[in-house]
Amino acid sequence: MSVLPNRTTVGADGSSSRAPDGRIGLDVAAVLTAATDALGRLGVPEGDARITATSLMRAELDGATGHGLMRLPVLLERLRSGASNPTPTLAVLHEAPATLVLDADRGIGQVVAVRAMEHAVERAQQTGVGLVTVRDSTHMGRARDAALVATDHDMVGLVLSNASPRLVRGPGAGRLLGNNPIACAVPGRERPVVIDVSPGVTTVGSIRLAALENRPLPEGWALDVDGVPTTDPQAGFAGGMLAIGGHKGWVLALMMDLLTGVLSGGAIAGEVGPTQSTTREQRVSHTFLAIDPAKLAGLATVHDRVDALRAMVIEAGGGPDRLPGEASVVDVATVPGRATVHLRPAVADALVDALRVDGDDVTLATLAAVEATS
Repeated sequence: MSVLPNRTTVGADGSSSRAPDGRIGLDVAAVLTAATDALGRLGVPEGDARITATSLMRAELDGATGHGLMRLPVLLERLRSGASNPTPTLAVLHEAPATLVLDADRGIGQVVAVRAMEHAVERAQQTGVGLVTVRDSTHMGRARDAALVATDHDMVGLVLSNASPRLVRGPGAGRLLGNNPIACAVPGRERPVVIDVSPGVTTVGSIRLAALENRPLPEGWALDVDGVPTTDPQAGFAGGMLAIGGHKGWVLALMMDLLTGVLSGGAIAGEVGPTQSTTREQRVSHTFLAIDPAKLAGLATVHDRVDALRAMVIEAGGGPDRLPGEASVVDVATVPGRATVHLRPAVADALVDALRVDGDDVTLATLAAVEATS
């Protein structure tokens, strides 16, 4: 379990003070409650609201701020406008013993992803593998969250998604493919191994966060609308992103579109709506695969092989003494009371503004973390 240290106190006037790096400390439980309540007021069932809020908080605590609480204001606006559906009907379009195709009915992506992986797990329990494709969904946040649903059942989880156009093949080219993620989670003896990557040199959320703070981008991240390399965050957000490894990274994004939008019969590439739009349907496509090790080499063998692989990785050197994801699987439900999440000021302000639109009496003071006492 990873818990950030509490470095923020509440001032005498009830306002939150800032950590040395300028971030504002907010109480994890208070933010989760406020976010869940805000989603509920827009018609999202309590369980689904909790899944959504927990996914955003888990990303924030893991340091994946681009998929964290900065996403909540847009999500709330999408629910208000009808671009996202708070109570979707996950319609079955095609079904076989090991496979399923679902229409997500514009549901919240984080919730759709959990439900779809649960369907994949059910099929894998019977057949050894379960494959579920989804169309007409929305941005699901981090793909790893759905992959971890499979490891909760001692299964391997594989998650793929397409996304709104962001990547370009190179300077001068238009953006066509999304920064399409792929995640894999494999059960370990004590905790799962999780790999969650996308083919872009960074995340769209990181560029958006830089634009929000008017902070220059590192060179090599983005191109402007004319296909010229830029470090201007606004120009980079309006333009395109380069892929890791150039053409190879771009082709990996193409592969994800083939395995999601094409297989589900859903939207592909430029047909996927923009993540930041509060009014347009996104029509995102996902694919979920659950694999039951008990019907292959066996769970005990998988644990042994994971342990052996970890030992090899550590012996080879060049990085942390662990496998990817082993130190960042945050279980929000077990984060101790009074734990703190640290947000950049622009993100904290936008979050509070979004939470009090519906009349809720939310301020930085009401969400502020209180210094722990011995």
